[in-house]
Amino acid sequence: MDGGTVVANLRRPPTATGGRGPFPLVVLIPGLDSTKEEFFCWESVFLERGMATLSLDGPGQGETGLRMDIRPEYELAVGAILDAVAGRPELDADRIGAVGVSLGGHYVVRAAAFEPRIRALAGVSGPYDFSAGWDAMPALTRETVVHHTGASSEAQARTRAAELNLDGVAERVTAPCLVVTGRRDRVIAWEQTERIADAVPGAEWVLFEDGTHVCNNIPYKYRPLVADWMHGRLSRVH
Repeated sequence: MDGGTVVANLRRPPTATGGRGPFPLVVLIPGLDSTKEEFFCWESVFLERGMATLSLDGPGQGETGLRMDIRPEYELAVGAILDAVAGRPELDADRIGAVGVSLGGHYVVRAAAFEPRIRALAGVSGPYDFSAGWDAMPALTRETVVHHTGASSEAQARTRAAELNLDGVAERVTAPCLVVTGRRDRVIAWEQTERIADAVPGAEWVLFEDGTHVCNNIPYKYRPLVADWMHGRLSRVH
Protein backbone atom coordinates (compact mmCIF):
# COMPACT_ATOMS: atom_id res chain seq x y z
CA MET A 1 0.00 0.00 0.00
CA ASP A 2 1.92 3.03 -1.30
CA GLY A 3 5.11 1.27 -0.27
CA GLY A 4 3.79 0.50 3.22
CA THR A 5 2.52 -2.73 4.73
CA VAL A 6 -0.85 -3.54 6.26
CA VAL A 7 -1.28 -6.43 8.67
CA ALA A 8 -4.24 -8.73 9.33
CA ASN A 9 -5.21 -11.97 11.08
CA LEU A 10 -6.96 -14.60 8.97
CA ARG A 11 -9.10 -17.28 10.63
CA ARG A 12 -11.12 -20.03 9.01
CA PRO A 13 -14.23 -21.77 10.39
CA PRO A 14 -13.59 -24.93 12.41
CA THR A 15 -14.37 -28.20 10.68
CA ALA A 16 -17.04 -28.76 13.34
CA THR A 17 -19.25 -26.27 11.49
CA GLY A 18 -19.64 -28.85 8.75
CA GLY A 19 -18.28 -26.65 5.99
CA ARG A 20 -15.26 -27.42 3.84
CA GLY A 21 -15.03 -24.18 1.94
CA PRO A 22 -14.51 -22.15 0.02
CA PHE A 23 -15.84 -19.95 2.82
CA PRO A 24 -17.33 -16.47 2.63
CA LEU A 25 -14.89 -13.91 4.02
CA VAL A 26 -15.65 -11.04 6.40
CA VAL A 27 -13.11 -8.23 6.78
CA LEU A 28 -13.28 -6.77 10.30
CA ILE A 29 -12.21 -3.13 10.64
CA PRO A 30 -11.32 -1.64 14.05
CA GLY A 31 -11.81 1.93 15.22
CA LEU A 32 -9.70 4.87 16.28
CA ASP A 33 -7.72 3.26 19.09
CA SER A 34 -8.45 -0.44 18.66
CA THR A 35 -6.63 -3.28 16.94
CA LYS A 36 -7.27 -6.51 15.10
CA GLU A 37 -6.51 -8.56 18.24
CA GLU A 38 -9.54 -7.07 19.99
CA PHE A 39 -11.80 -8.90 17.53
CA PHE A 40 -10.90 -12.39 18.78
CA CYS A 41 -14.25 -13.00 20.52
CA TRP A 42 -16.33 -11.42 17.77
CA GLU A 43 -14.47 -13.42 15.12
CA SER A 44 -15.90 -16.54 16.75
CA VAL A 45 -19.45 -15.33 16.10
CA PHE A 46 -18.75 -15.27 12.36
CA LEU A 47 -16.68 -18.47 12.39
CA GLU A 48 -19.52 -20.37 14.06
CA ARG A 49 -21.74 -19.37 11.13
CA GLY A 50 -19.31 -20.73 8.56
CA MET A 51 -17.61 -17.48 7.55
CA ALA A 52 -13.86 -16.83 7.56
CA THR A 53 -12.61 -13.61 9.14
CA LEU A 54 -9.82 -11.22 8.22
CA SER A 55 -9.21 -8.74 11.05
CA LEU A 56 -7.27 -5.75 9.75
CA ASP A 57 -4.91 -3.16 11.18
CA GLY A 58 -5.21 -0.28 8.72
CA PRO A 59 -3.49 3.14 8.74
CA GLY A 60 -3.26 4.48 12.29
CA GLN A 61 -4.25 1.12 13.78
CA GLY A 62 -2.21 -1.50 15.65
CA GLU A 63 0.86 -2.80 13.85
CA THR A 64 0.15 -0.84 10.70
CA GLY A 65 -0.19 2.32 12.77
CA LEU A 66 3.43 2.04 13.83
CA ARG A 67 4.38 2.99 10.26
CA MET A 68 1.36 4.80 8.87
CA ASP A 69 -0.94 7.51 10.26
CA ILE A 70 -4.69 7.74 9.69
CA ARG A 71 -5.63 8.58 6.11
CA PRO A 72 -9.06 9.05 4.53
CA GLU A 73 -8.57 6.55 1.68
CA TYR A 74 -9.09 3.45 3.78
CA GLU A 75 -10.20 1.49 0.72
CA LEU A 76 -6.51 1.26 -0.23
CA ALA A 77 -5.79 -0.78 2.90
CA VAL A 78 -8.78 -3.04 2.31
CA GLY A 79 -7.85 -3.51 -1.32
CA ALA A 80 -4.25 -4.36 -0.42
CA ILE A 81 -5.23 -7.03 2.11
CA LEU A 82 -7.78 -8.54 -0.27
CA ASP A 83 -5.07 -8.71 -2.92
CA ALA A 84 -2.87 -10.52 -0.40
CA VAL A 85 -5.41 -13.31 0.20
CA ALA A 86 -6.69 -13.50 -3.38
CA GLY A 87 -6.43 -16.97 -4.87
CA ARG A 88 -6.54 -18.85 -1.57
CA PRO A 89 -8.70 -21.90 -2.36
CA GLU A 90 -10.36 -21.94 1.06
CA LEU A 91 -11.82 -18.45 0.53
CA ASP A 92 -14.69 -17.53 -1.78
CA ALA A 93 -13.60 -14.35 -3.56
CA ASP A 94 -17.16 -13.74 -4.76
CA ARG A 95 -18.57 -13.62 -1.22
CA ILE A 96 -16.68 -10.93 0.69
CA GLY A 97 -18.25 -8.74 3.35
CA ALA A 98 -16.85 -6.06 5.62
CA VAL A 99 -17.78 -4.91 9.13
CA GLY A 100 -16.44 -1.85 10.96
CA VAL A 101 -16.86 -0.58 14.51
CA SER A 102 -16.60 3.00 15.79
CA LEU A 103 -14.35 4.88 13.33
CA GLY A 104 -14.26 1.57 11.47
CA GLY A 105 -17.97 2.12 10.87
CA HIS A 106 -16.93 5.12 8.78
CA TYR A 107 -14.06 3.31 7.09
CA VAL A 108 -16.23 0.38 6.01
CA VAL A 109 -18.54 2.71 4.08
CA ARG A 110 -15.59 4.38 2.40
CA ALA A 111 -14.12 0.98 1.52
CA ALA A 112 -17.38 -0.35 0.08
CA ALA A 113 -17.85 2.79 -2.03
CA PHE A 114 -14.58 2.21 -3.89
CA GLU A 115 -13.79 -1.51 -3.49
CA PRO A 116 -16.17 -3.57 -5.66
CA ARG A 117 -15.15 -6.88 -4.08
CA ILE A 118 -17.14 -5.96 -0.95
CA ARG A 119 -20.58 -7.46 -1.50
CA ALA A 120 -22.17 -6.52 1.86
CA LEU A 121 -21.20 -4.19 4.70
CA ALA A 122 -22.16 -3.38 8.26
CA GLY A 123 -21.08 -0.48 10.45
CA VAL A 124 -21.50 -0.07 14.20
CA SER A 125 -21.38 3.40 15.81
CA GLY A 126 -19.54 4.98 12.89
CA PRO A 127 -19.35 8.75 12.29
CA TYR A 128 -20.51 10.33 9.05
CA ASP A 129 -18.27 13.35 9.68
CA PHE A 130 -15.55 12.58 12.20
CA SER A 131 -15.06 16.24 13.10
CA ALA A 132 -18.74 16.82 13.91
CA GLY A 133 -19.29 17.36 17.60
CA TRP A 134 -15.55 17.73 18.14
CA ASP A 135 -15.94 19.88 21.25
CA ALA A 136 -18.32 17.36 22.78
CA MET A 137 -15.92 14.44 22.30
CA PRO A 138 -14.21 13.13 25.42
CA ALA A 139 -10.83 14.81 25.86
CA LEU A 140 -9.10 11.44 25.67
CA THR A 141 -10.68 10.80 22.28
CA ARG A 142 -9.43 14.14 20.93
CA GLU A 143 -5.93 13.41 22.26
CA THR A 144 -6.05 10.03 20.55
CA VAL A 145 -6.97 11.67 17.24
CA VAL A 146 -3.93 13.93 17.61
CA HIS A 147 -1.70 10.89 18.07
CA HIS A 148 -3.09 8.67 15.30
CA THR A 149 -3.28 11.42 12.68
CA GLY A 150 0.30 12.50 13.39
CA ALA A 151 -0.95 16.01 14.10
CA SER A 152 1.18 18.58 15.90
CA SER A 153 -1.79 20.15 17.71
CA GLU A 154 -5.43 19.59 18.51
CA ALA A 155 -6.39 22.20 15.93
CA GLN A 156 -4.51 20.33 13.23
CA ALA A 157 -6.06 17.05 14.39
CA ARG A 158 -9.52 18.57 14.03
CA THR A 159 -8.70 19.62 10.48
CA ARG A 160 -7.50 16.12 9.65
CA ALA A 161 -10.56 14.59 11.30
CA ALA A 162 -12.71 16.72 9.00
CA GLU A 163 -11.18 14.88 6.05
CA LEU A 164 -13.01 11.77 7.26
CA ASN A 165 -16.35 12.81 5.80
CA LEU A 166 -18.74 10.70 3.75
CA ASP A 167 -20.17 13.54 1.66
CA GLY A 168 -20.14 12.35 -1.94
CA VAL A 169 -19.03 8.88 -0.80
CA ALA A 170 -21.89 7.15 1.04
CA GLU A 171 -24.25 7.48 -1.91
CA ARG A 172 -21.79 5.52 -4.09
CA VAL A 173 -22.33 2.34 -2.06
CA THR A 174 -24.37 -0.24 -3.97
CA ALA A 175 -23.92 -3.27 -1.69
CA PRO A 176 -26.45 -4.18 1.02
CA CYS A 177 -25.68 -2.18 4.15
CA LEU A 178 -26.59 -2.51 7.84
CA VAL A 179 -26.01 0.41 10.21
CA VAL A 180 -26.19 -0.09 14.00
CA THR A 181 -25.64 2.10 17.05
CA GLY A 182 -26.84 2.87 20.56
CA ARG A 183 -28.76 5.91 21.74
CA ARG A 184 -26.50 6.22 24.82
CA ASP A 185 -23.30 6.56 22.77
CA ARG A 186 -21.20 9.40 24.29
CA VAL A 187 -18.31 9.11 21.82
CA ILE A 188 -20.07 9.23 18.43
CA ALA A 189 -23.57 10.68 18.65
CA TRP A 190 -26.17 8.26 17.33
CA GLU A 191 -27.41 10.96 14.97
CA GLN A 192 -24.04 10.85 13.19
CA THR A 193 -24.44 7.13 12.59
CA GLU A 194 -28.02 7.62 11.43
CA ARG A 195 -26.70 10.03 8.77
CA ILE A 196 -24.81 7.10 7.27
CA ALA A 197 -27.98 5.02 7.11
CA ASP A 198 -29.82 7.91 5.49
CA ALA A 199 -27.09 8.47 2.90
CA VAL A 200 -26.36 4.89 1.81
CA PRO A 201 -29.04 3.77 -0.67
CA GLY A 202 -31.31 1.12 0.83
CA ALA A 203 -29.39 0.84 4.11
CA GLU A 204 -31.00 -0.89 7.08
CA TRP A 205 -30.94 1.01 10.39
CA VAL A 206 -30.96 -0.40 13.94
CA LEU A 207 -30.88 1.82 17.04
CA PHE A 208 -30.58 0.10 20.42
CA GLU A 209 -32.12 2.34 23.06
CA ASP A 210 -29.86 0.91 25.78
CA GLY A 211 -26.66 0.77 23.72
CA THR A 212 -23.50 2.72 24.52
CA HIS A 213 -20.56 3.23 22.15
CA VAL A 214 -20.34 0.28 19.74
CA CYS A 215 -23.11 -1.20 21.92
CA ASN A 216 -20.30 -2.80 23.91
CA ASN A 217 -22.58 -3.02 26.93
CA ILE A 218 -24.95 -5.29 24.97
CA PRO A 219 -22.69 -7.46 22.78
CA TYR A 220 -25.18 -10.32 23.09
CA LYS A 221 -27.62 -8.19 21.08
CA TYR A 222 -25.58 -6.55 18.34
CA ARG A 223 -22.97 -9.22 17.57
CA PRO A 224 -25.34 -12.03 16.59
CA LEU A 225 -27.56 -9.51 14.80
CA VAL A 226 -24.70 -8.34 12.58
CA ALA A 227 -23.29 -11.84 12.04
CA ASP A 228 -26.68 -13.30 11.10
CA TRP A 229 -27.35 -10.38 8.76
CA MET A 230 -23.96 -10.78 7.08
CA HIS A 231 -24.38 -14.54 6.75
CA GLY A 232 -27.74 -14.03 5.10
CA ARG A 233 -26.45 -11.46 2.62
CA LEU A 234 -23.35 -13.42 1.62
CA SER A 235 -25.39 -16.60 1.27
CA ARG A 236 -27.43 -14.87 -1.44
CA VAL A 237 -24.40 -13.92 -3.54
CA HIS A 238 -23.93 -16.09 -6.60
